[in-house]
Amino acid sequence: MDITQQGYVHRPHPDGVAHILFYHPNHNSLPSRLLAELAAAFAAAGENPDARVVVLRSVEHNTFCAGASFDELGGIQDFETGKAFFSGFGNVINAMRRCSKIIVGRARKGRGRWRRALLRLRTFVLLPNGPLFG
Repeated sequence: MDITQQGYVHRPHPDGVAHILFYHPNHNSLPSRLLAELAAAFAAAGENPDARVVVLRSVEHNTFCAGASFDELGGIQDFETGKAFFSGFGNVINAMRRCSKIIVGRARKGRGRWRRALLRLRTFVLLPNGPLFG
């Protein structure tokens, strides 16, 4: 299977907590499809009256300071495809910004653009490395 078609976003909502769980075998890069699913998950969580808080986390790799998929970058042939590719993380950040819930997550130490963007969100709580809720 094409690496850009692998991975998933899962959205369970037990007890008022909207968990947004994601996985991709290349945890250091996310394809556009997963970025779109993440943006949609934040939009849905923000509209869910039963959710009081959103928890974002990677299922397997314990980090989500990922970059865009270089596998997709090589396939850009035109302006529209390039625009969609380079807008992927912006769309996720905007969906998080528009989300009316407090968002909890963690990121590795560092100065990556993804981490800096998350820290600028007013509703994002950044936890240090280590277990997230047990």
